[in-house]
Amino acid sequence: MNKKNLMLLLLLLLLISAAPLAYAKDIKINYRLKWLFNTSVAGDIYAEAGGFFKEAGFAVHVKEGSPEKNAINELELKRADFGVASADQVIRALDRGAKILVIAQLFQVNPMQWIYRADQPEIKTLQDLKGRRIGVTFGGNDETIMNTLLAKAGIRKKDLTLTGVRFDFTPFLRRKVDVWPVYRNSQGVIL
Repeated sequence: MNKKNLMLLLLLLLLISAAPLAYAKDIKINYRLKWLFNTSVAGDIYAEAGGFFKEAGFAVHVKEGSPEKNAINELELKRADFGVASADQVIRALDRGAKILVIAQLFQVNPMQWIYRADQPEIKTLQDLKGRRIGVTFGGNDETIMNTLLAKAGIRKKDLTLTGVRFDFTPFLRRKVDVWPVYRNSQGVIL
């Protein structure tokens, strides 16, 4: 069991310890992920499908996330009991007054990175991004990270092109975008 699943299981066990054991079988939990089902959440999917949550006394339903299915919005609308969100999403939500509580940090190091083709000029420093078409998910944590990196390096947005991207890799594969955002724990495997 990976750290993420262990943390979730420990959290769920902590919650159940606050209720009489007789009611444990009645605990239903909607768990909204941050993103689409992929290899990075295989443990969550396996725990539900394999009956591990049920064995511990929980009826957990793991639900896919996406830009349209934001975990924080789902929590606020009471359509999720737990959710996975990135730090920038949490900060923006708290800034607008959302009543949410962070109970765990899944990643100690953000798995976000950008890739480029091996046949392109090498990117060794942030200055090497000048003149490139860089994919970002507008409103996503990759946009926040890229904007922070550019500001730190003193690079103006007019020195490059930020291009809105989605989960479909086609623009990168067709060379319409030079630098593509990926999570190294899942999307790098796909490419």
